[in-house]
Amino acid sequence: MPNVEVTTNDIMEFLEKNMVMRDEFNYFKKNTESRLDNLEWRVNHVESQMVTKNYLDDRLADFAVKINQKIRECLCRT
Repeated sequence: MPNVEVTTNDIMEFLEKNMVMRDEFNYFKKNTESRLDNLEWRVNHVESQMVTKNYLDDRLADFAVKINQKIRECLCRT
């Protein structure tokens, strides 16, 4: 690789073209934080609405008992 001398002007031009300004960064940061807060709220809401496996197992067991009772009632009538 050839030895290339980089001047201060070269560095300044590079920075001007590629540097993110503080206002742009702060806007991006604020917007990202807001979106993440909203996402966190939505995930928490979904989690609070979900049923647990134990709850579902209990409800299904109760339902199975009721179905069996109805079947027995129907069989006893005949």
